[in-house]
Amino acid sequence: GGWELLRALRLPLWLRSDQALQGGAQALARHQFAARRDPHDCSLIYCALGKQSVLAGLFKAVRNDKLAGFMARDFSDPANRTAALKNGYALLGQLRNHLAAAFFLLGDSLSDAVSAITRSESADYALALLVCRLTQMRASSGGGGAGHFAPDLGDVGKQLVE
Repeated sequence: GGWELLRALRLPLWLRSDQALQGGAQALARHQFAARRDPHDCSLIYCALGKQSVLAGLFKAVRNDKLAGFMARDFSDPANRTAALKNGYALLGQLRNHLAAAFFLLGDSLSDAVSAITRSESADYALALLVCRLTQMRASSGGGGAGHFAPDLGDVGKQLVE
């Protein structure tokens, strides 16, 4: 699949262009969905990209109205962020770590998302770094990243590589 190649290349570590990384992540999410037509597979990447509306549309397309409605919520509302965090913890209990991480991102808890991605025996640090970079790009409006010597990982990402 697409992620295995991006992981093998360690793309989130060395690709300096934010636009190129975002484009690659969007292509990855489309590939993940197309492989099985299951929006759960691409939830983490779309949430890291801040594209919950796309995810809501995918859940609606596969007739999962409950998750389509949830993804369509306004996550700037503290009550919706709390609901997302609660769902994330419930998913962790079911060992659905990547989906839990997506819900932690909706709840605005990048540290919990990274912890979910890296806590299992199949911990994927490259994926955690990708999520950090994509989230950091949204947090630091503008930029572009091409002028920096190293990609901006944000505080959580820096802790991850230290």
